[in-house]
Amino acid sequence: MKKRTKIILGSVVSLIIVVCVVLLFIGNYFVGYTLKVDENNYVPSMGDSVPGAIYDTVAQREYDEYLKTAKVGSLEIESFDGLTLYADTYNDQLDHSYYILSVHGYTSNRKNIAPAILPFVKEGFKVVNIDQRASGESDGDFITMGHNESTDILQWVDLIVEKDPNAQIILYGESMGAASVMLAGARNESPNVVAIIEDCGYTAAIDMFSDQIKEVFNMSPFPFIQAADFVSTFAYGFTFSDAQPLKTINDIDVPVLFIHGSIDDYVPTYMVYELYEAFEGEKELLIIEGANHADSTDVNPELYYSSVFEFIKKYVSY
Repeated sequence: MKKRTKIILGSVVSLIIVVCVVLLFIGNYFVGYTLKVDENNYVPSMGDSVPGAIYDTVAQREYDEYLKTAKVGSLEIESFDGLTLYADTYNDQLDHSYYILSVHGYTSNRKNIAPAILPFVKEGFKVVNIDQRASGESDGDFITMGHNESTDILQWVDLIVEKDPNAQIILYGESMGAASVMLAGARNESPNVVAIIEDCGYTAAIDMFSDQIKEVFNMSPFPFIQAADFVSTFAYGFTFSDAQPLKTINDIDVPVLFIHGSIDDYVPTYMVYELYEAFEGEKELLIIEGANHADSTDVNPELYYSSVFEFIKKYVSY
């Protein structure tokens, strides 16, 4: 009987070890699949997509035409963990103090969001258009879904204020950039940040990836997300659970404009309603009908920018 018990216990322990090893393997694979960036800014979750690909849209053609005569400046900072981060600047020559700090999305870079910020430039805003860590020309080999990126944004705010103490800064982000500006806004202590515009941001990185696991792999996210959290803690010092704008949304003390496409199936549209309803501060909501993920500016630019500028004028004197 004792021998049989030992055999059963040994089998159970062996099974537990095997399950743990399998989960660690899957967790490591998922972390690499979603967060690890190679020297070409490629993340495996991009599939066949080309990092930094430029698409032939009306907005892109307008931006390309603008570049023929425009002077684009540059800035750089060193992040808290020693990365060099880069940005383009627009309208440096203008003598005023209202700024847009624009932040691109997941697996993207500052050149991809540039056509979307051109209307701000033409409206006369000074624009600082950043490459987030591990994107574009900025250093870094892994993405943290807004966790460390939000700290970087606050450093960009500090740099702008150092150069212009009277700066009135609007944080503008798209997709992961939207999550980043919401997380930054929740920790911001600078009175120079006067409003936030978030376009298609998620409630939490863990929610978005859970949806993706169900949709792409047809699997339950449990326990794979939890395994990925465990691995990312040791590999990168953060977890998917750390990037949760919904959790900290009411730490934001400036007005927020929430924007989302009505048919977004990457960051599902329901997330903007959860964010909007949870936020207790001054807020507005804009849903662009027929727009999928991060293409609201292309689907209905007239409604998009008229709503954006109407919102801005309430909080910035320009």
